Amino acid sequence: MQRPGITPDIIERAATSLAGRCSSLDTAGRVTLAEAIAKAYQHPMSGYDLVQAMDDQGLLDADILNVIDLDELEGMQSIVKEEHAKVCLKWVKDNDIQPPFPNGRHIIDRATNLAGEIVGVADDHAPACYLVKPEGPCETGAEPLYRVIRFEDATLAESKDRGCA
Repeated sequence: MQRPGITPDIIERAATSLAGRCSSLDTAGRVTLAEAIAKAYQHPMSGYDLVQAMDDQGLLDADILNVIDLDELEGMQSIVKEEHAKVCLKWVKDNDIQPPFPNGRHIIDRATNLAGEIVGVADDHAPACYLVKPEGPCETGAEPLYRVIRFEDATLAESKDRGCA
């Protein structure tokens, strides 16, 4: 079963949440601020690019943009990711999505071609994803950074180099 994507509904919910935090943005009554954000946003998009898109589409007068509001608009991508994680978590629970490989197995991420050892399943912020300890050398005494790999992107791999321990 395919993982849910980022939909217009997710973007609209995120835009509604974000619009409440932006006090001085003015759409001159053309549309609500939430509608302007949802219409212009393309995931992923920075706050600056979002303002440009709203200005280009005639949804916002960027000349009077408050710097504080620009900082808030930078958060749109994070809000979209949070909303998407909620939808994915519901998908995992509704469809009883289970990890296809157990901890300790070595996998390759089809999306990045990077390999590592499964050390666990990620939390609710990354539903249906493995936590993977990267293979290969690491600096002496350095803690490895774990990768997050979606279940559907993982394939089994055999590796001679088991990385840092």
